[in-house]
Amino acid sequence: MYMIVSVLLTSSLLSVYGEFIIRYNVSDSLDNPKYSLLNASRDDLILLFTGDTQFNFECVPTNTACKEASATVRAKHGLSLDCGMTKEAANAANLSEYERKKYVKECLAVESLYANRLTRDVMVRLIESMHSKPTALIINGDLTSYGHLHELESFQREWLHIPIRILPGLGNHDYENNVNDCVSNHCANRMLFWLVKYAEDNGLILDYRRNSVYFLKTTYTGSFAYSITLCSETGRTCAKVIQLQYRPNYATKIEAPFTQWMITNSFHWLKRELEYLRNSSMPIFINLHQMDPVSQTKIKQLLKTLFENGGNVLPFRIFVLFAHIHHLHELKNECAARTVPFIYVGSVPNNRFTAIKVPADESLPAEVFLLSANGDKSATILKHIRPSHAPCLRP
Repeated sequence: MYMIVSVLLTSSLLSVYGEFIIRYNVSDSLDNPKYSLLNASRDDLILLFTGDTQFNFECVPTNTACKEASATVRAKHGLSLDCGMTKEAANAANLSEYERKKYVKECLAVESLYANRLTRDVMVRLIESMHSKPTALIINGDLTSYGHLHELESFQREWLHIPIRILPGLGNHDYENNVNDCVSNHCANRMLFWLVKYAEDNGLILDYRRNSVYFLKTTYTGSFAYSITLCSETGRTCAKVIQLQYRPNYATKIEAPFTQWMITNSFHWLKRELEYLRNSSMPIFINLHQMDPVSQTKIKQLLKTLFENGGNVLPFRIFVLFAHIHHLHELKNECAARTVPFIYVGSVPNNRFTAIKVPADESLPAEVFLLSANGDKSATILKHIRPSHAPCLRP
């Protein structure tokens, strides 16, 4: 059973879409999650999270609204539900390889643009309806599908003008998948250059150093992880947001004309950052793109050490957040001496995102809202969770 709540918007979106509707599942709610999210105090810190804007990539098969948006294009060109067409099917339809790829790309572009605009517009409508505005949107990787220029331009055009700060991370589609698979490694080079420039323009300090090896050749060495302190509107409640990029155990060398990128793993940087924070009571949000088994084990080990060797004040409220698998949107508790929520924050091809509220009152638990952006420009609170950070024993 779902409750439906209408929120009157004062922004220009009202004239386009009418009242903003938020639904929530009564059976899964602890109280009234809509009220808790929309009427938070300005002393409370609220953050938004999503992943995989991934221009231009298809929607998940269960994203009915998105598949309806591409239905005409798919029917016109004889494409499958995932915008695909085999070479055999193209030959049977007397289509050239150029035509086959063109039609597939057209379908992918339609679905990607639809999913990105819907997720973005619902987020903006949510932001406009909130008493206490979110401080930032963290996008956990795969901004693009291949690091192509038109994909990056689409991301910038569609996302970088929303009314809150954006803290991006890169994913495997932005650089790893493109190493030695793009002319002169321009795709990975482009995305890393963009990240460095974006950080410079937005006050983010990345973990890297730059050296001129010889004339017209520059080497960038580091993990490109970063951390930043974010606070509520009044400045009363603050948290440390950490971005580890793709996956913290990833390391490689990328050669491009005039540029060399020496990507190092971010575990050493993370360990130093956590040691620096061990006497802080601020909540910590550790972000990355892909949570592989090695990363999960290592992060839990680092957090266990932090909890066991901390000072007089411990940052008990720690969250680990990631994306990568488009259909997953869930919270699972992991044991690292204390319970730590590991959260799939949701992906744009599934029109999913997450909001987390950290109350100014440290005796109160944080609240996690798993949300969907619906085809009618409404939002649904799918899950409302108050995660525990209690001591635990590894089973």
